[in-house]
Amino acid sequence: MGVVPRSGSNHVEVCSLVKKTMEQLKKIAPAGINLAVAFDSSEFIKNAISDVQFDLLFGSFLASLVVFLFLRNLGSTIIIALAIPTSLIGAFSVMYALGFTMNSMTMLALSLSVGEVVDDAIVVLENSFRHGEMGKDPVTAAREATDEVAFPVIASTLAIVAVFIPVAFIQGLIGRFYFQFGVTVSVAILISLFVAFTLTPMLCSRFLNARKRHGPVYNYLEETFAKIDGFYRQALDWSLRHRALVIT
Repeated sequence: MGVVPRSGSNHVEVCSLVKKTMEQLKKIAPAGINLAVAFDSSEFIKNAISDVQFDLLFGSFLASLVVFLFLRNLGSTIIIALAIPTSLIGAFSVMYALGFTMNSMTMLALSLSVGEVVDDAIVVLENSFRHGEMGKDPVTAAREATDEVAFPVIASTLAIVAVFIPVAFIQGLIGRFYFQFGVTVSVAILISLFVAFTLTPMLCSRFLNARKRHGPVYNYLEETFAKIDGFYRQALDWSLRHRALVIT
């Protein structure tokens, strides 16, 4: 006997209930009757979601690692890394309110959002660090830095949202699959904007010390980045002096 979930139902939940019912039937089944699961399509869904969950966690780790590589400061990296779970937890709250489930599309949306939700926080923190190097106290540096980059941060975030939110309005069968995807990505990015203007400046004003002496790792990477910057300047200068050759 085959059990097929009806349209719109939770496939994994239906399969789980069928298994529970089958266990109850085994207790009252006549002697010689054996009940077993011949095929369970929910296992493929569970494995797919499990893989996406791993990608979500691994992506968060790699994002934090890349941030540490360029910021070269553990405290700054922790401040930025906090933007990832905060934004994703906020996205989960909206998903729950809208009745979204943990499916392949929503998990894919959250995995895609991992690299996006730290962008705004990085801009705010880097500018706060720059203002701190100018001799300002941490609170003043965080406040003025946030005010300075507020408009470009909002503009860049809304540009990303403008790409994903139309996905939620696709019509037809395809639209039913991508509605949760588009909404989840857009919500996560908008929450990251809120985090960048609230949590990140607060943490910068309390824990970011731009005048602290840097360690050997910072100095080594700073020299490396300075060499890359010098090479880029030379290449850019050569390109501007040979515009025709570069265009062709």
